[in-house]
Amino acid sequence: MKMTFESWCAKNYYKLRERLSLQGLFDEDAYQDAYLSILSRVRKGEQILCYDKHITNAYQAYRKKHISEGFVYVRPDELLFTLLPDNAPLPFEPVKEKPSFAWLIYDIKQFVRRNNPTMDVIVWEAKNIHRQSITDILGFTGLKYREIREINNNINTRICNKFANAYKKKMSV
Repeated sequence: MKMTFESWCAKNYYKLRERLSLQGLFDEDAYQDAYLSILSRVRKGEQILCYDKHITNAYQAYRKKHISEGFVYVRPDELLFTLLPDNAPLPFEPVKEKPSFAWLIYDIKQFVRRNNPTMDVIVWEAKNIHRQSITDILGFTGLKYREIREINNNINTRICNKFANAYKKKMSV
């Protein structure tokens, strides 16, 4: 007779906890979420043959979710800065705004599209904007590896020659 999921988890809890903690700090909340998600599947009638594999996979998924939820950026409201006296120390380290390069990216795309044949533009955008590998580009263009590298390198060289000064000016602002 097969052991129920609840009794299997109760019997193997410490062994599971020890094994899962080898992957890093054991997250009890992730374990409980994994346990409850599998328990609800079992109660709905789903047949699970290997509890160990399912609880491990669910634990890892919930652990990643909990970790990613922990990294949330908070930007204080402007009211905080108006209420603080000028000489009061800030309760946090101020975030330095990075300069926006959206204008530069737009100008580069327009430059590439205006000054190159359509196939070259397709290759360059696939490689540099859509981040596809040269092997993937080979598949849909029918070009050779060397040709793709030459197209990409030539366009990138022309971009550097045209936009290097604009980039330097933006960085010095």
